[in-house]
Amino acid sequence: MRLTSSTRVTLDASQTSDPDGDESQFAWIVYPEPSNYTGALPTIENEGQVAASFVAPNLDEAANLHVILAVTDAGQPPLTRYARLVVTCVSVSKVSTRSHQGAAFR
Repeated sequence: MRLTSSTRVTLDASQTSDPDGDESQFAWIVYPEPSNYTGALPTIENEGQVAASFVAPNLDEAANLHVILAVTDAGQPPLTRYARLVVTCVSVSKVSTRSHQGAAFR
């Protein structure tokens, strides 16, 4: 996903389902190690909810952020599945204007 600095990113895992029908817990995590962004990590609002959001950092040069969704079911044993979203943030002055609808995980 490519977006401009200071854009609010909506993360949505509402289409997630457990094959056994178990209740699920959600965790949205900014994963800094593979990212080439070196500033303060954005705070994910509602990080433990099915839908969350964050504001892309304000940058002069393009940088990547990796966001991980971890979904853990309530089964015995509990099982976790992961999905990764790579967000490329670019300076407002370096891209054309276009709308962004957010991200969905399935």
